[in-house]
Amino acid sequence: MLDAARFAQSGGNAQPWEFIVVKDKETKNRIVELVAEAHRYNNFILNLRKRTMPLYPYKKTDRGK
Repeated sequence: MLDAARFAQSGGNAQPWEFIVVKDKETKNRIVELVAEAHRYNNFILNLRKRTMPLYPYKKTDRGK
């Protein structure tokens, strides 16, 4: 699987990625917890933005003409 990921297409064939193989179950579980926490935080920020958007009026512009 790592070889398939390593040879995946990228812009300009730059392949700018690095991989870390995690085998320890505790470390994997901690990563899952951190990702879930980040997801909750992102949802909080997105919902906060939706609630505050009416305070900042949106003005459409057409700069192309």
